[in-house]
Amino acid sequence: MDLMGRQFIMTSSQSNNLLVNQLIASSNEVTTDLPFDVKYLAQSHSIDLHTKKRYQSYYDWNDCVGAIVEQMSLYDADNDHQQKFLVEEPMNLAFAQDAFVNSLMIMPVFKNRVWMDTIKELMQDFDLTPVSRNINFKKFDKHINKKLPDDMIVYFKSDDPLVDIASGLKNYRKSQKTLQELVDIIDGLPFYVLENAFRHTDHDVDKVLDELFPSFMEHTKSNVETYVEKTKEKLFKFDDNNLVVIVDIYALLYSDEETGSIAEYDKLTKRLKITPNYDELRRHRRSLHRGRQRCLGTKDIPQRWYNVFEVIGNTLLNVTGIKMDTQLEDIKWHAGCQLALSHALPDLKLNYKGAEIIGDLLPRG
Repeated sequence: MDLMGRQFIMTSSQSNNLLVNQLIASSNEVTTDLPFDVKYLAQSHSIDLHTKKRYQSYYDWNDCVGAIVEQMSLYDADNDHQQKFLVEEPMNLAFAQDAFVNSLMIMPVFKNRVWMDTIKELMQDFDLTPVSRNINFKKFDKHINKKLPDDMIVYFKSDDPLVDIASGLKNYRKSQKTLQELVDIIDGLPFYVLENAFRHTDHDVDKVLDELFPSFMEHTKSNVETYVEKTKEKLFKFDDNNLVVIVDIYALLYSDEETGSIAEYDKLTKRLKITPNYDELRRHRRSLHRGRQRCLGTKDIPQRWYNVFEVIGNTLLNVTGIKMDTQLEDIKWHAGCQLALSHALPDLKLNYKGAEIIGDLLPRG
């Protein structure tokens, strides 16, 4: 079933699709105005766009594919079929190939550092900002104080905000820990754990403080390992597949190296046979790099570790030039960074409490 030679650019089930799709859509030859809702059409035929073909009904699959071909044929009868469609609804490769003939699947990944895919996504769901004496009071009021009874609101009256938070937590949740123990635990704790400690009144507060963060880190590390293994298999499988376009999203958008970014973009647009829009590429990079700071420090990171810190700095912290003596608090090092580092250096401990500089995170010798 040939849709009159029209080319389709498909969105894979990977994360990181949004920015790459926006770049592709900025080309003059590309439109995103598909004349029907793919997801709705699939659901109306009992088809899940992310489930493998062998697990779905053969008849429903073919009916859905036929419906899409019919819709596009009706559209092409009255329109210029040379225009390329970017289909923004993510789906698996098998469905894309069956339903959208002449399609290319875009697969944006952090190539050679695929663990970053899930950690970036994780940070959208959990606030991993470490609690410190420089806490954002407006955020605390919005996410914690606003949900507390009026007589339990935390007021920052002392010289140490952590003492005020610990005192408020002890009064509201009746923690059995001493005030100093609470201060020590709260210092450096991800904000989402502190939020849980205040708001989840159906759980023992001391258990939340002692167990939630370590459990979260171990569970996440395991999930990331599973994702990395599956994604590496996909990359190996699709490396020579001329229907899949693998995009290194780090080189394209996050890296400091503009020449590498342009080279990656040129490779993408050449594969898709679309005109590059360098202004749009630079706009995206400026947006992601806005406020990027050069780190303080004098001692260079050994070459074998330099790249992973530069990737973490560029992608998760929006900093560059991390040094061995860079202060963790200065760059707002957080649990997501430690998870990323633990996948690059598998023997690394997930618990980094007590570490003050980058060098404290690394194995001795």
